[in-house]
Amino acid sequence: LEDGMLAHAAEMGELMKSRLSGLPHVEEVRGLGLLLGLRLDVPAKDVQAAALEQGIILGTSGDPNVLRVMPPMVVTTDDVEHLVLVLSGVLGGL
Repeated sequence: LEDGMLAHAAEMGELMKSRLSGLPHVEEVRGLGLLLGLRLDVPAKDVQAAALEQGIILGTSGDPNVLRVMPPMVVTTDDVEHLVLVLSGVLGGL
């Protein structure tokens, strides 16, 4: 709390929500703080595999169209922008 990590997580989470919600194939972004789920109109496993090839580790869920985004608490604005850039390329190519 003293280091402001909770406020930072909330701020970065909101930034990710706003930036990721406008990407192709993203129907909804839900979650709280840095634990987000992206509901896609394409299989999440395909997006996960393509992102991993570019060094981005993402998760999937029991729902085949939900991609999990769980960055570390120390994520920066530059990290978020890199994630958006990679996902934009991956999703734009589907």
